[in-house]
Amino acid sequence: MKEKIKRILLQEPDPFIRFEVLEKFFGFVYVEEDVHFLLSLLRSDRDPCVRHEVAAQLFRIEEKKPHLMVNIRPNVIEGLLDRAEYDESTVVRHEAIEALGYIGDERVLEKLREFSSDQNIDIRSTAEIAVNTATRRFRDNVGTGQLGDHLVRQWEDCTLLKSELPSAAPHAPPTQLKKEKRK
Repeated sequence: MKEKIKRILLQEPDPFIRFEVLEKFFGFVYVEEDVHFLLSLLRSDRDPCVRHEVAAQLFRIEEKKPHLMVNIRPNVIEGLLDRAEYDESTVVRHEAIEALGYIGDERVLEKLREFSSDQNIDIRSTAEIAVNTATRRFRDNVGTGQLGDHLVRQWEDCTLLKSELPSAAPHAPPTQLKKEKRK
């Protein structure tokens, strides 16, 4: 089945079919070679919606199958950076930047910060979120697959702290709340 899907992705002229089949491909991604195949699509597919979906699939692999990224993460980062900077499509640039927030290492932060001043508001906004995502991952030493749960726990902790504080300080910043709790 995986080989049939690859043939369709490489040979089918209809981008709708390639897009839908690409969704199915994730279930057959088991080895690094499959990630390399996706990288080749990211660089070469002529349709922006397909390239966008490839970037999204790379994020899903990092989230659900991170062991496949260990040896090739630099290649994935390079491919995503290339699309984030040079793709003609805003939607592809957006998805590549978003994926970099989850996949990228500390070296990517500077480039994400540069994208935060892009002329395009969608790119700028996505880059700001990606910078925050990457910064939290590094600072809190949290993997991509655990980031959502981690943020929910932090929010619950802050909410609980706010309810325990005297009413004079209901809007204290979270960092101040943590200091209050430690006393």
